[in-house]
Amino acid sequence: QQQQQQQQQQQQAAPSAGQAAAAALAGGAQVDGMLQDEREVKKQRRKQSNRESARRSRLRKQAECEELSNRVNTLQQKNSELAQELEAMRKKCEELTSENTELQGRLSSSGAAGGDVPDARGVEGDAQAVAARTNRAKAEVAAA
Repeated sequence: QQQQQQQQQQQQAAPSAGQAAAAALAGGAQVDGMLQDEREVKKQRRKQSNRESARRSRLRKQAECEELSNRVNTLQQKNSELAQELEAMRKKCEELTSENTELQGRLSSSGAAGGDVPDARGVEGDAQAVAARTNRAKAEVAAA
């Protein structure tokens, strides 16, 4: 009986070939499981990194849209101001052209009537001044 007990103890202590193979497979399964866990962790990190990158991209795009919207508003306001300035210059040009025409008419009528020479010279000087202002106004309108 002692011998049998010793043999049983030896068999229990020393694993059989089948048991050794099963243990090796179990160890391999553990290695596979660890590799899969590492892959899963890397996959999760990559997903999180992609989410953060997409979030930053959306924020950049939103900031760019806001900047463009502000620029549009500024340019529309500037355009409105310039349109008002152009209209004012056109009116001034029309006024000066009208005044010039009137002064030239007065000059020609005073010359034909044989009026005072000093008066004619004064009107002529006025007409030249108005003509110069008209030309400057036209140049400003053309430049605008």
